[in-house]
Formats: sequence, structure tokens, C-alpha cells
Amino acid sequence: MDKLKEQQFVDEAYRLFKQYYEALRPFREKVIENEEYWRTNHWVNENVPDTEPKPVTPILFSTVESMLADIMDNFPEPVVRAEEVNDEAIADEIGDIVKWILDKRNYKTTFRKNKRDLLIKGASVTQIFWNKDLYNGLGDIDIINWDIKNFLWDPKCGEDIQNSRAIFKFVWLPEEYFKDRYPKQYPNMKHDEYQRDDYSHIYMIQNENKETRKEILLIEYWYKKWDEEEERYTVHMAKLAGGQILEWSEPVLPKGIYENGKYPFVVHALYQLSGTPVGLGLVDIFKSMQKYVDKLDQIILKNALLSSRMKLLVSKAAGVDEDDLLDWSKEIVSGDLVNESVIRWFQPAPLPGYLFNYLNEKIALIKEESGQNQFNRGEGGKGVTAASAIRLLQEAGNKRARQIIDDIYEKFKEEVSLIIDLMMQFYTETRKFRIRGNGIQPDKIIEFNANDIKYMTTPEGKRLKKYIEFDVKVSAQKNSPYLSMYQNELAVQLRQLGVLNEIEMLEFMDFEGKDKIIQMVNNRLNQQMQQQMMAMMPQQDMMMEQPQNVNVAENTENNPELTQNSDELSQLREENQRLRDYVKQLEDLLQVVQAK
Repeated sequence: MDKLKEQQFVDEAYRLFKQYYEALRPFREKVIENEEYWRTNHWVNENVPDTEPKPVTPILFSTVESMLADIMDNFPEPVVRAEEVNDEAIADEIGDIVKWILDKRNYKTTFRKNKRDLLIKGASVTQIFWNKDLYNGLGDIDIINWDIKNFLWDPKCGEDIQNSRAIFKFVWLPEEYFKDRYPKQYPNMKHDEYQRDDYSHIYMIQNENKETRKEILLIEYWYKKWDEEEERYTVHMAKLAGGQILEWSEPVLPKGIYENGKYPFVVHALYQLSGTPVGLGLVDIFKSMQKYVDKLDQIILKNALLSSRMKLLVSKAAGVDEDDLLDWSKEIVSGDLVNESVIRWFQPAPLPGYLFNYLNEKIALIKEESGQNQFNRGEGGKGVTAASAIRLLQEAGNKRARQIIDDIYEKFKEEVSLIIDLMMQFYTETRKFRIRGNGIQPDKIIEFNANDIKYMTTPEGKRLKKYIEFDVKVSAQKNSPYLSMYQNELAVQLRQLGVLNEIEMLEFMDFEGKDKIIQMVNNRLNQQMQQQMMAMMPQQDMMMEQPQNVNVAENTENNPELTQNSDELSQLREENQRLRDYVKQLEDLLQVVQAK
């Protein structure tokens, strides 16, 4: 590609970047302010003298972290199902591989960071992409959380970023980064007009000369083009810095980076606003209340400080040397006139009592309105000890949290769908995955090649492309502690009522190491059954040795011991049959559990 077209491409990219950057500046400033409130550093925005107290009651911080804990208690786990019955085995393998990818990419840490951003900033960004540098150049699917204040979308895209003409990721990096990685382009790079617009300069590391390192803005420019031949959009990406092209996918991959034609981003809004992919966060809703709480606290502290420093009102008629009054080492101070009319202590008036009550009510209001009541925050329950009662109170107070978790599960489905799309595109060579067992099921090795799924061979030997549709379901990986306690209490009660047997009770319960306990109980029951069968064998042999033509009625009448043995044998046979039926039920139940 000639230099003129490259320059036109660069100019168009920077033109769009400037347009998006200015249009989304209010949102970015709001995000920066929200971060400072969460950091309990929001006084940085106020013109308050250094001599004034700047108290912070970390209510918003605690509320966000408490809600985040509720979300992490319901950490999602994918379940991949096939639309066609014949594809169920493939769907199970893909589901196991997706879980393997999430585990290898430390997705739980990424998920925690992403949802914290969601609660603080009102929106978060997850990027699911093919990282060609993983595994020494073999490449694999990668998942990262990206700061939404360094993310730009088309202001006219509506609520779906896939409708954007372009998307930008940007970050400031030191000059040394570009000098080492892009030595050809570095000499032609220029510093642009964009500077950090947040308070990160407060936390930046400075060098020995106390000079901040010079930085250059790195832009990752994603855009779509319409392919008339295939009648679909193609996705391309270019990296720009200092007015230079560092990387550009379109000349190398004219059909696009990803076959699905989608941007590799999932944007999640907490309380989405109409006409935009972002929304409001918890901090947006409650930061004004936090501000007033801290203002009230400042007034109280200021009054306390003034009250601790009493003043003297001295009339000139007293004839007292003021320096002598200030010097507490002098035991005698002389003056012309000494009484309360010329020398008087002065102290600020105390604040009214209702002000303290108002402050406490404001703090309690934030907790209640955010849905983080005393039980959800772990503050209550002194008079309530039963897990069922605590769970009932939690359920009554976490309606908002359940709604947020439902929205999170929907976005998680989008993320898993993108992962499956990348698997089908890039896993074109056979890869082996070791899937760890759960204590009962052993480890297994899955060999996966996307070409074996995407293509089918006809009887004539032709290779045709086929289409497989997968459905993604989401479940909580682990129950919350109180929900597990409630479920365990219920299982024990059902066992005591005779509704469940031992194995059914254990299956219903939720605790760490449950699979091993079930296996131990199964082994014990099998041993008991074998022992009972061994005990019955001598009596069965004795009965077999009896003559076939003996009149049972006469023998039993003349031989009481035979009557007793016959009754015992009947009971043993019934017990044996009952144990066989019980073992059959256990085997059926175990198959159901393994299938799940």
C-alpha cells in the first residue's frame, strides 16, 4: 500500500478518535469522579483549604464491596448444549474446553475486576480475542478486563456497540515501550495533543530526577467494512501511535480478523440508559448522599476542633500583657483590672443534637436504598441463628442483587458465545485438553479439532461445510454460604422424615468434598450387601441339600428347627431382594448424577 493511502487511513482514524473522544468526555469525567469516590479521595475535587478537616465515611466503598461479594457468591459456570440431539457429545466436549479456557486465563480474577468496574463506573468492558503470543506462538483464546474510561465507541451506535462504525482502545505508554518494540516507526513518532485527563498522575512513579516519564498515546483502532461478495461485515484492527501505523490487519487479512464479523468486546451496563451502551453505577446513585454525609461530618469535626481550642476575650482596659497570658509557664500575670467584664473565655456554641441523628440516618439510608441491609452486609443476625431464617431475611433484602446477577449471566452468555466462535475459527489443528475429574469421575483427555465439526464428508467423498448451533446456559458455580446451610438443614429434615435415603440426602446437600463422601457411603453400602449375601449362602446350600420328595408340611410339623430355618430363609430372600432393588436405585441415581 502506498504512502498516500496510509496517510489517509491514519488521518481518518485520528479524526474519528477525536470525534469520539470529545463526544464521550462527560462520561469519562463522570467515571473519573466515581473512582475518586470509591477510593475515598473525592475531596480532591473540592476547593477545601489544607487546614480544613476532610473526613470520609467509607459507606460507598463498603456498599460496592458488599454487592461485589454477593456477585462473587454467584460466580457463573457455563453449560453448553446442542440444538440437535446428535450433537450433544460435541456440546459436552466444547463445554469442558470452555471451562478449561476460563480456568487457564484466571477468569475469576478478571470477572472480579470487571464487576467492580461495573458497580463503580456504571459499565465495564470484557475483551475476548485470539492472542497469538500465548504458548510460545501457538496462540490461544485470551480474556481481559479493559478500563472503560480508555474505551471509545460510536456515540450514534445506540445500545449495541456492534453497530459502531469504529471502536477505540487507548492507553498512554512510555517512550521506551515504542523504542524497543517498534524501532522503525519510533523515530517518526510525534507527541499528540492528548494527555491524561484523570488523577493518575498523582499515583505515577517518577524517576530519579523527579521528572515524569514522557508518554505517547497508543490507539487500538477497530473498524468494520462491508464485504459485498460474502454479504457480511469484516472486522479489522490497526495500532497507531504518534501518527504512525504500528500494526494493520487489513492488508494481511482482507477477509477480516474474526469470521463472526463481531468486535471482540462485551460491554455491560449496570443500569443502562436509553440510547447508549453504558449506564449508571452504584456510585452514580449514592455519591451525592456520600458527599452530604462527609460534609456533615466535616461540620461536626470542625466544631470539635474549634471547641478544643478556647479563646480569651481581653479588654484593653484590663491592662494585661497578652504575651503573659499566652505564656503558661508564668505563674503570676499582673493587670490593672481583672474580672469577667474585661477577661472572658470564649468557646463556640455546640451543635444541636438533631444534626448527629441526621448524619446517622443518612448513613443508614444509603445502606437500605442500595439493598445492602444488615444481613447482607454481615452486620445482623445476633438474635437469628438458624440458616433458614437468615436466608429468608437475605432473600427479602437482595432483590436488586438478584436482578443484577441475572443481567451478569446474560452478558456471560455473550462472552461464552464469543469463546466458542474463536474455538471454531482457530482450533483447526488437533489440540489435547486434560479435564480434571471431580473425585468420582477420573481425569479425561479431549482431542479437539474444529475442522472435524465444521465439515462433513459425503458418501461420494466430498467435504461440505455444516452448521452446528449451540445453546449456552448459565448456573452458579457455588451456592452462597447461607444458601448452602439452608439447603443442608432442609436435606437433614427430609432425611429425618423418611423422604430421602442417605445417598439422596447427600446429593441434595452442598458442601466441600461431597463427591468423596458419596463414594465412601456407596462403598460401605456395597460391603454391607456383600456381607449379608455371604451370610445367606450356607443356609441356601443347606436347603438345596434337602430331598425333593420330602413333604414340607410333615417335616415342618415334626421338626420345629426346620420351620424356624424356613422362616429365616424366606426373610433372608426378601432382604436380599430388597438390597438388590436398593443397589439398583443407587446405580440409577449415580448415573443421573454423572450425567449432570
